[in-house]
Amino acid sequence: MTHLSISYTFEIQPGLTRPVYAPIYAPHAINDLGQIAGTQMLRGPASGFVYGTITNVTRTDVVPAFPDLGTTFSGLGGINDVGQFAGWIIPLAGGGPKGVLIHDGTAESLFE
Repeated sequence: MTHLSISYTFEIQPGLTRPVYAPIYAPHAINDLGQIAGTQMLRGPASGFVYGTITNVTRTDVVPAFPDLGTTFSGLGGINDVGQFAGWIIPLAGGGPKGVLIHDGTAESLFE
């Protein structure tokens, strides 16, 4: 079993009045292939990510854009062994968070 340790730091840079935070990664699920799904924040809106423990690669392009909803925030909460992800988006259009199922680069909104 692999244990992950996530930490953050901040510093005040000359001329800035607010801290500059390091990236935040919140893992939520892992599958039998060693892929970890979660939510990240990199100085902007939160977005879903997948990290491959075998490949040591982080993908942030997993949650596709929803042009009709104007998605600004997303996260992944589940992953299975065939590459399907369960997660959420928060659309600019309003209406609150929506559940999504993502497979092969396409997503469908759940619970409409």
